[in-house]
Amino acid sequence: MKMKILLLTELYDPIVNGVITSVKSLKYGLEQKGHEVRILTLGSKTSYDSTQGVYYLSSYRVPFIYPGARVNIHPDLALYLDILNWGPDIIHTQNEFSTFRVARHLHSDLGASHIHTYHTVYEDYTHYFTSSPRIGKRMVAQATKILLNRVDQVIVPSEKVANLLLSYQVHAPIHIIPSGIQLNQFQQQASLDDIHCLKQSLGIPEDTFIALYLGRLAKEKNIHELLAYIQQMKQPNFHFLIVGNGPDRDCLEAQVQAASLSQRVTFAGQISADQVGIYYQLADVFLTASTSETQGLTYIESLASGTPVICREDPVIDAIVVDGWTGYQYRNFSEFEQAFQALATNPGHLKELGTNAQRFAMETYSSEAFAERVEACYDEALSQNTLSFHY
Repeated sequence: MKMKILLLTELYDPIVNGVITSVKSLKYGLEQKGHEVRILTLGSKTSYDSTQGVYYLSSYRVPFIYPGARVNIHPDLALYLDILNWGPDIIHTQNEFSTFRVARHLHSDLGASHIHTYHTVYEDYTHYFTSSPRIGKRMVAQATKILLNRVDQVIVPSEKVANLLLSYQVHAPIHIIPSGIQLNQFQQQASLDDIHCLKQSLGIPEDTFIALYLGRLAKEKNIHELLAYIQQMKQPNFHFLIVGNGPDRDCLEAQVQAASLSQRVTFAGQISADQVGIYYQLADVFLTASTSETQGLTYIESLASGTPVICREDPVIDAIVVDGWTGYQYRNFSEFEQAFQALATNPGHLKELGTNAQRFAMETYSSEAFAERVEACYDEALSQNTLSFHY
């Protein structure tokens, strides 16, 4: 059965983050299966881009919450009626804020099935709105329980997140479906000349072993630990490249200065989505110390580019980063240093892990495989809706 599917997300192009990557991958995969897919997101003014199938709902900027973040107060009636006339079968939200509220109105008016993907473990972000982790976790648990028990189906990217929602007493059916990514840009090998020019522009010598972090610069990403470990490293001839932006950048730059690491660490800032692939290919290894991931899309992007990963141990990553096969997980500095040296001093081992990593990502995390699993969830929700209607 071909469906009309509305994907709702607070942020969309040109912003780059894990949720947007997941949404774009899902849209592509579902369209390849013949479904009609449109996006509802927030913008500076209300409009509809018919070429891209994207509705923009007028909203206000709130950058102090998140770079590019916006909030909508009242849905535009004309746009809302246009969506009602289109008549989606599935309403699939990706966030718990303005667009979730619109989705509840659409669900009420259309009777369409409401699916929600829970992308973010807000317990790891309570420091943004309270100084008490205990109070913050209670607030998150209660709000999540209230919101998610209203929807028909919940999708989570990992067992870790499913167990967390169960502990919040979320009773809606929960499906564990890891997000896929569009692998095209990671399959396209950048030319040696382009990589050489990028190294030159960043001031990195040609024969240097490059470790990369790519993502948001925020407290929960634990980048300060990576810098502390790099300060202790005895390994010569390596460079740590940090790509991205965020509220912790000034603090991290100060840490680099205080530790006299300026010759070994470069902050490249925010890059556009079409540049991401070449940065992964530029690197020899991807580093991350985050334990706030729901599944780690940047890990998967790195593997798809043939770049092994060294990351802090986290059960959610166990199936992605396998020691000695696609990278290494560490628990302390000693294990971090051993993993780093194993790759930096053995080109054959580095190449082997890169080959394993790329093959694994291509086979497991394609847009097509992702869309097929989500489609099954949609089918289940529609059949339950039909049964409820008959009874």
